[in-house]
Amino acid sequence: MSTAPALSPEQVRHFKEEGYVVVPGAIEPVYIEEWRRQVLRSIDGNASQPIAWGDRSKEPRANFEPIDIRPHSHPRVRAVVEQLGGGRFVCGHDCCVINWPQESRAWEPTDRGHLDGYNSSIGWWPFMLSATTYLWDVQPMGGGLTLWPQSHLAAWRYFRARPEHVSGGYISDPDFDWSIFAPRPSYEFTGRAGDVVFWHAFMSHNGSANITRDPRVGLFTRWQHREQDRFKHEVPENLWKYWAV
Repeated sequence: MSTAPALSPEQVRHFKEEGYVVVPGAIEPVYIEEWRRQVLRSIDGNASQPIAWGDRSKEPRANFEPIDIRPHSHPRVRAVVEQLGGGRFVCGHDCCVINWPQESRAWEPTDRGHLDGYNSSIGWWPFMLSATTYLWDVQPMGGGLTLWPQSHLAAWRYFRARPEHVSGGYISDPDFDWSIFAPRPSYEFTGRAGDVVFWHAFMSHNGSANITRDPRVGLFTRWQHREQDRFKHEVPENLWKYWAV
C-alpha cells in the first residue's frame, strides 16, 4: 500500500461539489521526463522542436514500459484513486491525446462538451473516474482540457429523470440540449507538467482551441468499478453510492 499523501478533506469536498479536483505537482519530473521520451519515440518527435512534429497521423502511446511507470501506477495517483474508490476502482486504460496547434484560428472558448463512455455515438463504456496530466506546461488558449463545473450533478439529475438514457440515448433525444450539462461557466485546466486533475465520469468536458505554437500533449487515465457490469444500468439515488467518499 502506498504511503503517498492523498486528498485533504477540502479537496474531497471540492471534488464532490464541483466534480473535479486539481493536485498541483502530483507527478515528479523523473516520471514526466521518461513519459516524454517514450511518447516522442512513438511519434518520431523532437522535444526541442515541438512545432516540427509534422506527422499527425502517428498514434502516441501511453502504455509505457515497464508497466509500473504507467500513469495509473504512479503512487500519488494510486493513493487518490484508492481514497475515492475504496480499492474498488480498476484502471480501464491509459492513453495519450495530442491537441495540435491551430495558429491561424482566432481564440474562442469551447461552447459545448461531451461525456465519455456514456455516449452511444462512440460506444457505451461506463466508468467512474478520470485523471488528466500534461507532459509539457499548458498556457491559457493552449488546448487545455475544458470542464464544466458541477456538470456531474446536472448529468446525474438528468439520468435520474431519464434512466433509459444512461447508455447514451440522450444523444438522439430531440429535446436534449448540451446546455443541460453546463450549469456553470467552463473551466480550462492549464498549468505545469505533472499537475493532475481528477474528474468524475459524468463531467461534461472537451478540448479547448490550441492557438499557441506548441502541441498540447495530455495523458488520460480512466477507472471503472470492479463490479461495473452489475450496476451499469443503475442511476443511484445517491450519486456516491459506489464510491468511498
